[in-house]
Amino acid sequence: NVQGKTNIFPGNIVLSVLSPIAPDLCPSPPNITHGQYSREDVKVFVPGTSVRYSCDPGYVLTGKTTVTCLTSGVWSIPYPLCYSLPPVVTCMSPSIKHGEVAKEQQQAVYHPGTIITIQCHPGYVLRGRQGYKCHSDGRWVPSVPSCEPGEYELTKGRGLQQTLSGTEEQMDQDLNLQTTPAFPA
Repeated sequence: NVQGKTNIFPGNIVLSVLSPIAPDLCPSPPNITHGQYSREDVKVFVPGTSVRYSCDPGYVLTGKTTVTCLTSGVWSIPYPLCYSLPPVVTCMSPSIKHGEVAKEQQQAVYHPGTIITIQCHPGYVLRGRQGYKCHSDGRWVPSVPSCEPGEYELTKGRGLQQTLSGTEEQMDQDLNLQTTPAFPA
C-alpha cells in the first residue's frame, strides 16, 4: 500500500509524492485466563503474525488455538478459552487388615462404578459383605469390611459353616449373619 500527497503549485504544477504506508501493528496478543500464547519473546506484531495458545495443566482449550494479527491492527477473533477439567474422582485401593482385594482385581485406584471383592487371609473370616462398589464421591459403598480371626469348615450335610470364637449370639450380632442350613435336616 502507498499513501499519496498531492500539492498544486502556481501555474497548475501538480506535484504528487507517494510514500509507502506503514502497516498497522497489533498490540500484544490478548491474555486468556489459565492460558498463554507462544512467541512471548516477540514485542512487535506485524499483520500476518500468528500466535498459538495453550492452557495451564488441568485446563482444556476450546476454540481456535491460534489468532492472527490482521492488517487493520487487531487480532482475529474469537479468542480461545481455557476451561478447567472436571476433577477425576477415584477410590483408593482399600487397606484391610488380614485381607485384600481379590488378586485379579488389584490396582492402585478404581473408577466410580467399579465393584471389587474382598478376601481374607487364611485363618480369618470376612465381617461384612464380600462385594463393594466405588461410589462417585470416592468412597466405597458399603464401607469396607474387616477380617476377623476364624476359619471356614465344611460340616457333612450342612454346607459351609463359619467357625469363630465366642457365643453363637455374639457371632450372629457381630457378623450380622442369617444362618440357614444348606440342606434340610
